[in-house]
This record gives sequence, structure tokens and C-alpha cells, in this order.
Amino acid sequence: MKKLITLSLLTLSFSSFSQTQSGQLLLQGTVSDLLSITVTPRVGVNEALDLDSVLGASKEVEVADVTEISNHPVGYKVTISSAEGGKLKGSVGSESVPYTLDYGTNLNLDLSTSKEVSNNAGGFQQVDRVVKVKYQIPTVPLTAGTYSDTVTFTIATN
Repeated sequence: MKKLITLSLLTLSFSSFSQTQSGQLLLQGTVSDLLSITVTPRVGVNEALDLDSVLGASKEVEVADVTEISNHPVGYKVTISSAEGGKLKGSVGSESVPYTLDYGTNLNLDLSTSKEVSNNAGGFQQVDRVVKVKYQIPTVPLTAGTYSDTVTFTIATN
């Protein structure tokens, strides 16, 4: 019986020496938000919008290049708005030339109200678009002067 007790004590001794301990190190980094839009007018745009051409003629003119950049996980949207409601407004009188805008989507956007173009793809995105203006010259001659509108492109996360 004495041998049995000694064997038990020996087993307990080995158990106390086999303890383990651990520690943890959290490695963590942060990626900053990236959300930008760059609008680059095409050279000679003012000359390209030839409002003196043939009465009633339809025109389509590439007016700008736009680059959208985002790294948001839920994508982003671009809102396009016109100061003059989608019309090239004359500097003299009340004449105007209505137009539509193609934002590189092959859709003619009527800017009488602001429009939204969504990109629901998450992660890093760089999208380059060619902006085109489509308009029709009125069937009666326009009054001399400058006809203009300001289009605003705003990018925001979804």
C-alpha cells in the first residue's frame, strides 16, 4: 500500500509542472476613407457648343472627363444638378437652349431636377467617365449673347 501512495504523489508532482501560459498581441491598422470626384473640362468646350449652327440641328458634344474614386465598402453615388434646370440660359432676355447630359452611362439625363448615378460596388473603385451634352438648336435664330449653365457633380457614400 505504501507503493501506491508514492505513485500518486509522483503523478501530482508532474501535473503541477505541465502548466502553460500565453499572451496575445493585437495587430491592427486603419485605412482612411477615400472619396473624391474630379471634373476636367475638355479644351475648347465653349467653342464646341456652337449655337450659331444650322437652325434645328441636333448636336452632341463631349464637354468633360470625370474621375470618381472611392474605397467605401457599400459604394457611392454621384448627384448631378444644374443651376439653370438643364438649360443653357441666355445672358440677355429669357431665351434658353434645353439640353440633356450623358454621364458616360448612355442615358440622356434631363437636369430639370437633380439626378443620381449609383455605384453599389464596394471596395476600391476608380471610374472614368466622358460627359456629353446633347442639345438641339432652336428653329428660330437666338439673340446674340452668352448662353450658359453650371453643372455640379457631388459624390457621397451610399
